[in-house]
Amino acid sequence: MRRITYIGASFLTTAAVADALLPLVAALGISQTTETLDIPAVDTAGKPITVKLVVGPRSELISIPEESPGKVADTTATLAYLRARTYTHSHSHSQPEPFIRHETAAATAFDADSGCEFDFDWYEIVTASYPDVFRFHSRTAGPSFGFGRPLE
Repeated sequence: MRRITYIGASFLTTAAVADALLPLVAALGISQTTETLDIPAVDTAGKPITVKLVVGPRSELISIPEESPGKVADTTATLAYLRARTYTHSHSHSQPEPFIRHETAAATAFDADSGCEFDFDWYEIVTASYPDVFRFHSRTAGPSFGFGRPLE
């Protein structure tokens, strides 16, 4: 058995379920999505229960071995589901939607000393500041992250 600790609470489940759950949570970081899961577990009296979890890319789980006299219900379906979802998320090639799109990433600043306005193009600032992020993308297709024009 393994004790899974998540957001200050914990539950006991089988080692196989714990070993399938942790890679799924890690794979959610690739696809940048969340999952709602029903995990078979045992309560403090050793009776079978179902734990409902919402996990995502920033979930932090801890798995610790622990002895328990309780017995978890059949985990075959849960294991198959967790492994299939891990595969799906770890092979996701979709990029998350960007926080700022190029079309809206401009700003105007006013310099009180000179009385002049300056236009800033955040696309140029970001690509110049983080060349390693953008250098691997096609010049014709443009960078990922949803920016609207190709690298120059």
